[in-house]
Amino acid sequence: MIILGPKMHLSSTLVWGTMRSLETHDGHSGYEFPWSPFRLIPFGGDATYHNYHHSKNVGNYASFMTVWDTLFNTNKDFYAK
Repeated sequence: MIILGPKMHLSSTLVWGTMRSLETHDGHSGYEFPWSPFRLIPFGGDATYHNYHHSKNVGNYASFMTVWDTLFNTNKDFYAK
């Protein structure tokens, strides 16, 4: 939205906001829903991945694009357990 500004369509903004809100609720729910559509997104994290962030207060910052955690090595504690 910052880059495109007024050239971004209102529908795109609403769809993106809705998707992020739903994904945030899914990631913070604490449950692993087998029917969650967010499990189909490549590099997406699940509730277990993000719960580790809240329980240990280290790493696992990205719940939507976990590839960044891998690139910056901020999820090494999660995978070492």
